[in-house]
Amino acid sequence: MTDRNIWYVAQYAGGPGIGRHYRGWHLARHWQALGARSTIFAGNQHHLLLTPQPVGPQQVEGVSYEFVKAPHHRGNGAGRVVNMAAFSANFWSKSGEYVRRYGKPDMIIASSPNPFTFLATHPVARRLGARSILEVRDLWPLSVVEVAGVCAWHPFVIALDLIERFSYRSADDVVSLLPQSLAYMQSRGARADHWHYLPNGIDPQHLSRGTAPTEVRSRIEAWHADGQLVVLYAGALGYANNVRSLLNALHVLKQKAEKICMVIVGWGEHEALLKAQVSELDLTQKVLFAGPTSREVALGIMTLVDVGYVSLLPAPVFRFGISPNKIFDYMICELPILGALESGGELIEDAGCGIVVRSVDPGAIAEGLSTFRAMQPQQRHRLGAQGRAYATEHHNYAKLAANFLSLLDP
Repeated sequence: MTDRNIWYVAQYAGGPGIGRHYRGWHLARHWQALGARSTIFAGNQHHLLLTPQPVGPQQVEGVSYEFVKAPHHRGNGAGRVVNMAAFSANFWSKSGEYVRRYGKPDMIIASSPNPFTFLATHPVARRLGARSILEVRDLWPLSVVEVAGVCAWHPFVIALDLIERFSYRSADDVVSLLPQSLAYMQSRGARADHWHYLPNGIDPQHLSRGTAPTEVRSRIEAWHADGQLVVLYAGALGYANNVRSLLNALHVLKQKAEKICMVIVGWGEHEALLKAQVSELDLTQKVLFAGPTSREVALGIMTLVDVGYVSLLPAPVFRFGISPNKIFDYMICELPILGALESGGELIEDAGCGIVVRSVDPGAIAEGLSTFRAMQPQQRHRLGAQGRAYATEHHNYAKLAANFLSLLDP
């Protein structure tokens, strides 16, 4: 496996001090440990970065990054489409320069959700004789239709459909983060013997926890001193994440005088609506919005709370499975998990690390929280420890990186 050269092209790739999506950074570290060279190509401007990055090369704790120029945008409208298209076009136009800088690749991985990335990486891979890999974490256009509610006959959706079919047919291998997606991808042109399930995971050897902000730490300590169970939601605050059902559950519990509070870490287009809901339900003493933070700080907050919460609306697209980073972050921090999920809860159940309830049922969510509240701390700790043990065995990035490299074997 030595002397292999891998280009991982993921516009939304993060890493320490960069952004919260660490998958590429973890994989690159382990590829390097296995003797391969690797470079991550990420956008210099997008909504998941902590701060915009200068265009060009950069070292991020031992991993090579190339930040590709992409214009600034706000929201999920036309500006984001232009941003994604520009990133892909600029990668393609600069590919010759990248070969001189990083050497000729043996494998180029185009990672979604940017649907245009593969259109740029595939011709470059063919020109350079590299293996062309498509990594899928979100099913576009299906997510656009079934989650965002865009009409299936919208011109943008039709264009995405054509791109998707071309990508599945053309890729040498398709790597999916969604465990039940094979049949769907086959129906779009993927070959079963070239489909591989390589989900998100954890890296027990690299767990850098930051310090929780003083306000957050003080509030959590005060809640604990008052005998409160403290629940954490860490992630995006969008429509599909359905945090509003959790707030409704907290309102139910408040009426019963149950001592349960929560911290919300993250940001998104529904943040203002959620804050208004907290005010309307008179939950200001029960809920703390900690804002967006680095992953390191979020992990630091996880060490202070009692339960991690994850939820998704029951959109049909989730029937193919989910692989949210927040579940693995909770697991590595040994947090028991309450999953409000219609599908995808199998990971929590298989790991024996929490409780799964219906996602849009505040009563069921409230009951799940009450169950955790009634547990002794040792019981919650045992659930959290089981989650970490399961993730370490089945979702270790060292193993996932080796499986990726095996795609280069004849």
